[in-house]
Amino acid sequence: MEKTKRKLRIGLPQGSLNNPKRCDLVGLLKKAGYEISGYEPENKSTLALAIENDDELEPVLCRPQNAPQELARGDYDIAIIGNDWVSEWKFSGNELELLYDL
Repeated sequence: MEKTKRKLRIGLPQGSLNNPKRCDLVGLLKKAGYEISGYEPENKSTLALAIENDDELEPVLCRPQNAPQELARGDYDIAIIGNDWVSEWKFSGNELELLYDL
């Protein structure tokens, strides 16, 4: 029996971090070597969202303000969110590990 590989689910933020004039997350991902499709500021659907050149990653759109709870629940493995939401989550007494400050 062939074992199915589990993909790393990565939460990509809706809203201002998905705006080329504010954060340019798409540009940052491209600089890191990822070819991403379906991730436009007006897109609210994950149907077309894909990282074309890495079949081990499964991108999922997330609302940054909900990401800490969704991470804790296991909805995804990692998420890109703003420091404001990280600080608010920690202030409420919960654990959240900051891996990298963008």
